[in-house]
Amino acid sequence: MAYIEPSTAWLRDGRAFTVRTAYPVDAKDMLTLTKDVIREKDSGLLISEDEFQLTEQDQAERIQNSFQSQWHVLIIARHNGNLAGVASFEPEQLLKKLRHHGLIGLIVQETYRSLGVGRALMTALLKWAEKQSHLKKAGLEVIATNEPAMNLYLSLGFQPVGLFKNHVQLARDQYADVYRMEYLLKRQ
Repeated sequence: MAYIEPSTAWLRDGRAFTVRTAYPVDAKDMLTLTKDVIREKDSGLLISEDEFQLTEQDQAERIQNSFQSQWHVLIIARHNGNLAGVASFEPEQLLKKLRHHGLIGLIVQETYRSLGVGRALMTALLKWAEKQSHLKKAGLEVIATNEPAMNLYLSLGFQPVGLFKNHVQLARDQYADVYRMEYLLKRQ
């Protein structure tokens, strides 16, 4: 079962927030946050607003399905009832020879960035992944110009393992490089 114990963390300004497993009741807020971040200029997300077709029902089902999965987990951060961030761990492949690693996704609401929400979510995800005996590494992809995210991932122990040149088309004739970063899981 994909579940993490709820924990309290603190924003850099001392305010407390909660990190916990996502539940179907969180689906609407998760969709709203995702759409808000997609709309931001230079959000770092690879999907565009017109491509994002997930409904609240789809999101609720995705969350429910994660409870029965040993491969997938969705967690959230809430501050005073507001959704501050979402993180996910998903398998890249379910093929037997490739299912020992997965991809991490992270979205933090703009007003909570650089306050410790992303670090708390990433730390909780890595802690969960390290308890999964079948998992050996976690990966992620980040636009090379996203220095705050790069610095966070490096500080957590992720290492760049590849650079995809001109991997994301931002606009006509405007491209961005993407780093592939990986973290070798430590057993707990």
